[in-house]
Amino acid sequence: MKTSVLSGLAVLLLAAAVRLPSLTAGYPYINYVDEGNFLYPVSEMLRLGRWEPGWYLYPSLPLMATATAARLGDPLRRTLRGGRSLADDLRSCWNGGPGSEAWQGVPRLEIRSESDKIWVMSTIRITSTSEPFDTPNIALKAVGIIARADAMGLLEDFEIHRLDLPSFRRVVGKIAQAGIGAEIQAAFSTPAGRIGAPEIERLLDRLSTVIEESPSPDHEWTALEEIFGADRLAALLGVSAPSVRRYRSGARITPDPLAGRLHFLATLVGDLAGAYNEIGIRRWFDRPRALLNGKSPVDFLHGEWNPEASGPRRLKELARSLAASPAT
Repeated sequence: MKTSVLSGLAVLLLAAAVRLPSLTAGYPYINYVDEGNFLYPVSEMLRLGRWEPGWYLYPSLPLMATATAARLGDPLRRTLRGGRSLADDLRSCWNGGPGSEAWQGVPRLEIRSESDKIWVMSTIRITSTSEPFDTPNIALKAVGIIARADAMGLLEDFEIHRLDLPSFRRVVGKIAQAGIGAEIQAAFSTPAGRIGAPEIERLLDRLSTVIEESPSPDHEWTALEEIFGADRLAALLGVSAPSVRRYRSGARITPDPLAGRLHFLATLVGDLAGAYNEIGIRRWFDRPRALLNGKSPVDFLHGEWNPEASGPRRLKELARSLAASPAT
């Protein structure tokens, strides 16, 4: 009996030793994005006091099991937090509570636990929000625009720490400098008191559509080569590495079909950027996905592929689901 107990403890200690290093692996990024997939729907279940996930791209059992574990541990948490429950802290996020720790439940964002900062890509740091971006739906739409514009290379040397109307006007201005959304920039110039939430949301939807439909190869070649390197980028786009360098330098004009593939890849990277760092983004293309019937994203990007074809559109839906609910 004693031998069995000691053997069991040895197995548990070995299992713990194998798993403990991964707790800090990849900081400040989530070790693997599937952990983030549960973060948002579970936080919503806890915040709203419900058991129904409201999201079904992944099985519900892990979500409900995670929520159950959080609820079982909540009495201890209340003791350590002066009587505040996890649901209280999650609700305080959307009410602009101190520190906004519960903003860690927002999808498409990377979380730096040591500083409680919310990161979008590598140069945009958003630590707080204010009207009209203080509601989840509007905030997520604005962050999605920022992430895609950054991935396209439109926000080079740009800093933003607070998501408010003045800072977002600067974002729109940088986008307009690339010839995208000039009329939307004019609309955002309206005095703040005359732009209500419905109009802001309409303008965000319009700007998102305009960005989606506006390739900008002059910016995107440089931005994507920094992430993938010339050889990998060439393979993803169906061209040679020397051609990538010539297009990037301006020695050769980018043909429209190639500009479309380049732009599709840039917006795809923007959708992935909230969940992955650059290494994770590169690996995402090679990992088999259950939602792609066991295929890898790169399997849909052979030769002179068409961004409007069903395969690439499936990739877009898969990556975009990170914005709606953090899925891969």
